[in-house]
Amino acid sequence: LEHRLLPNAKQYLITRGTAQAPTLTLDPPWSTVFRGESVTLMCSTSHPPGRGFTWYHNDKSLRSTIKNSLRIEYTEMSDTGRYQCEAPGSGRSDPVLLTISNDWLILQAPYYAMFEGDPLRLRCYGWRGAKVSGISYYRDGANVEPSHVNSELFIKQAKTRDSGRYHCTGSMRTEVIVTKVSSPKVSISVQGEEFLAVASSFQVSFYLGQCFSDQVTWLFLTNQQFINSLRTTPVYY
Repeated sequence: LEHRLLPNAKQYLITRGTAQAPTLTLDPPWSTVFRGESVTLMCSTSHPPGRGFTWYHNDKSLRSTIKNSLRIEYTEMSDTGRYQCEAPGSGRSDPVLLTISNDWLILQAPYYAMFEGDPLRLRCYGWRGAKVSGISYYRDGANVEPSHVNSELFIKQAKTRDSGRYHCTGSMRTEVIVTKVSSPKVSISVQGEEFLAVASSFQVSFYLGQCFSDQVTWLFLTNQQFINSLRTTPVYY
């Protein structure tokens, strides 16, 4: 391959003759929220919008909208599940999992895939924003030192060794007493620097930029953001 690969490029999307599938994002960017909170789903596509967008929940058509966003104003437990969006002529997005919780305390983690070098932010969050004190974080049952006085655990550059099952504990007022509570466990997987290839009508296997295919179109991403435009390049056997 002739052009140099950017060192922090984590993922390549490859297309061949068909429009790129849209990307579904969540705001706020957490995989878990409390019942009653609002969530906005955004469908981003390079394809010019046509008749509108179709939204799916657990593979069933949910509704259609003219705008590329869908807001759930008051989430219910039944809103838990896999979400996708579809734009005319560009196929259906990869699924995003959203969990609605009714617990006193939750550990909020990013809804998107994590790669080595990405920043990882976890938030220990009390019911409806209730104050939580004495917060501690755990990975696979072991305390993540040091204990944190704020509600967030921030890892500037995540490593594969940061993968594991996380939870947090803290003290909060539940009804009339102050008690120590624990969040449900959340699985965090930090993927290595190997590159991923996704093809619309064929599959390409490659390692560190060595590809075995014919001419392909490349789209570079890092931290879920596009970092350059589409580029078509020949690949030699």
